Amino acid sequence: MPPRSRKKKNPSTNVTSTSLSSRPPTQDRGDENEQENDSDEEQEEEETANLRPLTDEEALEKAQSIVLRGTSNSYRYFKAPVLLEQKDKYGRLMIGYPCKVCPTQINRPMSDSSCSNLNKHVAICSLKKQDVMQANLAALGITGTGNINPKEVPQLCATWCAEAARPFSALVDPSHQALLHPTVRKHLPTRKAVLKDIHLLYLGLQDKYQTVLQVSNLSVLYKYLGVNGWQSPNGFDILGTVIYRLAKDNKGNVELEAMPLDFVRLSAAHTGEYLAESVRMVVEKFGIQNKICGLVSNNAQNNAVMVRELKRKKWPRFKGETNWIRCFAHILNLIVQSILRPFGSTKPKKRTNNSDVLDSEDKHGQNLVEEDDTAGQIEILARGAQARAVTDDKDKSSSEDEDGVNKSFEDGDLSKGDIKNASDEDENNRYTSASCKQTLAKFCAIAKKLRYSPNSKAEFVDICQEKGCATPHTVERHIRTRWNLTGVQLKSILRCEAAILVWQRNKKHGVERKYYVDESDFELACDLVDVLNLFFKITLQILVAG
Repeated sequence: MPPRSRKKKNPSTNVTSTSLSSRPPTQDRGDENEQENDSDEEQEEEETANLRPLTDEEALEKAQSIVLRGTSNSYRYFKAPVLLEQKDKYGRLMIGYPCKVCPTQINRPMSDSSCSNLNKHVAICSLKKQDVMQANLAALGITGTGNINPKEVPQLCATWCAEAARPFSALVDPSHQALLHPTVRKHLPTRKAVLKDIHLLYLGLQDKYQTVLQVSNLSVLYKYLGVNGWQSPNGFDILGTVIYRLAKDNKGNVELEAMPLDFVRLSAAHTGEYLAESVRMVVEKFGIQNKICGLVSNNAQNNAVMVRELKRKKWPRFKGETNWIRCFAHILNLIVQSILRPFGSTKPKKRTNNSDVLDSEDKHGQNLVEEDDTAGQIEILARGAQARAVTDDKDKSSSEDEDGVNKSFEDGDLSKGDIKNASDEDENNRYTSASCKQTLAKFCAIAKKLRYSPNSKAEFVDICQEKGCATPHTVERHIRTRWNLTGVQLKSILRCEAAILVWQRNKKHGVERKYYVDESDFELACDLVDVLNLFFKITLQILVAG
């Protein structure tokens, strides 16, 4: 075997040993014994400290330092740890972690360093906080702030479209989708699905309401039907049926309750017989033919035939015309339309070439009296159909008027023959039909000029401010199918009288000379306002609910 190599001694060691060797032997042994004793005592203290359990104060200080260091995210949801009087199974005091959100306190033994209980409480407390916040927002009228169940999205979309008659295409509009909740946008139904869901909702409510109507309580025994027809914007004729009844609430108070029963799409001529058959089907569908004691509708002639046909159905409580309640508001409308008809506020007839009298058209053939709204002017065509010409004479004799209501529902117009003891018009009268037509045509020309010419409107407003006219500084437009707007226009004319007299003569922003107004025109407007105000006040009174 090769010889072992000896380790070289460190020179510094030799020096030290040499210096130490110069000391007396007795002193060297004493110093070595003292050093050995000190090292043994320190080692024993360290071993004793490691084996000895921490005191309560030391354990609390350690827990607080761990929270300050933030070793776990769960500690952020709790306050500083505190020492509790409660003891664990080993008889040691426990450390409590108070929650920052709720008054709950999580207790943990000193020997336990796990954060599972803390994490569990954080998850539960966050859900409770969210529920409380949603409840508080709902109490303030703020809804839709919580999570939405995807299964509820079809019902929410169907309700949104049905409540305000919104088009189904609005759901898929990109600008509208940008406002929706992400869950709704992800599970948005198609247009056909929304249509189907609306029918399903209605059928589901029908079964429930049939049971309600079969209640034999005397307080809801007598029921009245409301029947009305109109034409939807997409061109469908609809017959709506509403039931009215007197019902008692929980406090015993009697109140009038109205509930739509059905909406029937009419596919034939609107004769009285056809309308009566449609109403019969709805009534017998709900099984309330024995409880109907009256019918409410307008005064159209086909409704009179409908009432006569319903009498033949021999419903126990319905006696025909004696139980027919005509709509008072509709009768008032017919009266006022008859009053305004000689003044040219209704639909104008074809103008002759030799006529020099101002009517509802200007020199370019444009109507001065505006239509009801743009929705009534939109025609929905079937595939392959051709649009009607706007200037076609047949359009003036159409069965549909300007507000989208089919004339078959509104054929109860009054004529001069309905006026008893009517006086003949004399040339010496203060107002004649011709003069009234001219005056109303002037007012319509002024309103149209102000509406479609921004520069004229700005000039008119400046003059109104100079003359001190009452606000608003505008002349309201007149719509022939809304008689109350005739009165509103006349009131605006009287309000801005001083400004109109100055503005109309402006060569750049005024109206043509033939539309100039004078004091006699304002006197007629004042007298017409007095007449129309009587009917306007009555209309407001009968439109009060209850």
